[in-house]
Amino acid sequence: MVIIFRVDLSVLFNIFTNHSKAIRICTSICFGIALIALGLSTCSTSGVSKTYKKYNKLVKAKKNLAPDPKFNWWVLYFFTFFYVAVEFGFNYQMLDLTVDFASEDILLGLEFWGRVISGVGLSLVLYRLSSGMNIFNSLRYVLCLILGIALMWNVQKMLTDYLVEQANLEDKKISLLLAVLGSKAADGSLATLSGNPIVSQPLLEQDRKITASLFSAIALYAPNRKEQIAAWNGSSPEQIQLLLATDYTDAQLANAYRNLIIPPLTLGISIFFALLNLAQWAGMTLSILEKRWEISPWIIRVFTTLIFIALLLFSLLAASPFADSRAYQEELKKPLYENDYFLGILTTVSAHAVPNWYFLSKACNQYVLGGVQLKRPY
Repeated sequence: MVIIFRVDLSVLFNIFTNHSKAIRICTSICFGIALIALGLSTCSTSGVSKTYKKYNKLVKAKKNLAPDPKFNWWVLYFFTFFYVAVEFGFNYQMLDLTVDFASEDILLGLEFWGRVISGVGLSLVLYRLSSGMNIFNSLRYVLCLILGIALMWNVQKMLTDYLVEQANLEDKKISLLLAVLGSKAADGSLATLSGNPIVSQPLLEQDRKITASLFSAIALYAPNRKEQIAAWNGSSPEQIQLLLATDYTDAQLANAYRNLIIPPLTLGISIFFALLNLAQWAGMTLSILEKRWEISPWIIRVFTTLIFIALLLFSLLAASPFADSRAYQEELKKPLYENDYFLGILTTVSAHAVPNWYFLSKACNQYVLGGVQLKRPY
């Protein structure tokens, strides 16, 4: 375009010098228009060039700001480890707090942190499952975190509310009477009407705590329960009948029954997500050596699955003085499962699994949580 303008300008100059005044005026106007056009063309080319440079800078900046996939992987790796430690530490605190009859404030605190921490555990699982989605990692984890906590919050709330609402009035009153017997059961001073002790002596610290925590749930449907509770309390069946005929407030009954169901429910869910994410973390640890040892991804998946199964088997098949006692196996287990199968599963799982991880839970509470009690935040 510049060459063309040069030719036109030389022609215009000859015309300007050899013709009349009118032609000179016309050529002057044309000359001015040509100069303006040349200037606009130059400005336009310069503007496009600047815009293109700005775009390139923006793309480069975006690439620099985008997190490195390796960095994201290591963040997930260490965060999973931290979560597992917090979950085990919280499991210890739950067991410690539910040994005795818990107040409404303590129960609400256990429910709050149990739902939130388990929700974080679920969000980690959802984050790994959604790895194929074309979403920024930070946004994807925020979405998984919100979904995980929302699901665990509502599922645990619905389960707790359902178990409390479906319980009849007598069951709630029985739970109130059983609440004061947990420590006696853990001390080995209680036996069934048939003479089978609830637990045999001596018990380790973790077995005493789990016995005191779960005794109310396991003994809720004991055979001839009015006579049985009378024997445990050192009173007559008539006195127990009078206590059952007493009018208690709805808040007292609801709190007593929640004291009965929250320990097995919260302890069971907590230990499940701790073991699930521990297996995932073990699989991630193996994947560090994936390239060096040329390990295929499917081997890592199989390894993770086998680790999780092994952790579950270790948790559920190990001996439990409380769950393996003759009193539970021969007298208390059958009526519990017949009347409330879900509660029976929760108590059995918690009775086996929680004591087996007590040493790790205690260490995590001491060294990771620093012994700080996770109380109700509101």
